[in-house]
Amino acid sequence: EYLKPIKSHARIKQLLEKGFFGRAWLFDAVEKWRTASKEGSPDTRGACGSRLFWITGDPGVGKSAFAAQLTHTRSEVVVAAQFVEWDKPDHRDTRRVVRSLAFQLATRLPDYRKLLLTLPEIAELDRKDPAELFDYLLANPLRSVIGGGRERQLIVIDALDEAGEAGRNPLVEMLARHAPRLPDWLGLAVTSRPESAVQTPLQGLNPFLLDTRTEANRADLRDYLRQKLAS
Repeated sequence: EYLKPIKSHARIKQLLEKGFFGRAWLFDAVEKWRTASKEGSPDTRGACGSRLFWITGDPGVGKSAFAAQLTHTRSEVVVAAQFVEWDKPDHRDTRRVVRSLAFQLATRLPDYRKLLLTLPEIAELDRKDPAELFDYLLANPLRSVIGGGRERQLIVIDALDEAGEAGRNPLVEMLARHAPRLPDWLGLAVTSRPESAVQTPLQGLNPFLLDTRTEANRADLRDYLRQKLAS
């Protein structure tokens, strides 16, 4: 009632229905980054305090399809997912995204949910700006949760570029500034097109470029054709 979450179920379902093939190498890259912090060998590709793994690529290369597949097949690891859509103002509003992520996390993490229920200003969230909401709903409560031995879990945010407007991207700017405040056991896997409003705030990161011209991608295409044309 207080968080007023927006849901991405229809978008995820639409993407999953298109089918998915290959890209095991991309799943492996995300998994390597996810477990690197736990093993004490952080991977700077996903830096921002090792909190953020950024996948970028041109339109149509399959970023959203991968994000939906990751959310669907790794539900034991992905504890929240938000799919930004430019033609839906609520879905690209930074404050609504933060509130939705908090709601999803609360449904998966009982200890975090208990903390949220005790927040004294939970009924006054409309007064807070995006940065205040991030700290109040996410960073501060999550850092109060006991994290010892907890497996690193993921928040997925797809199509960050679609949250931009008039040359700026408030959602990306907030994540770049505040993601390092999240606890070590929680990371963000995000996707975007290579647009300046996304690249500038995240310029300190080394993004994973989803390039269809790589040999790994060509191998996926060959395997797909062998399977479809086998008969």
